[in-house]
Amino acid sequence: MRGERVLRLPAEDAGALNALNAQNAQNAQNAQNAQNAQNAQNAQNALRFKIHSI
Repeated sequence: MRGERVLRLPAEDAGALNALNAQNAQNAQNAQNAQNAQNAQNAQNALRFKIHSI
């Protein structure tokens, strides 16, 4: 592809890099999940507060 760089590595290094990329992707997903859970909790707390404030 145009603009894409190809990095040629020994198999061991390529495997380690792939594992690191996979871990980074998992970490990013975990961070997003945690943020989503926090947002849901915040919304629930706000609704609870609103209900009790009537």
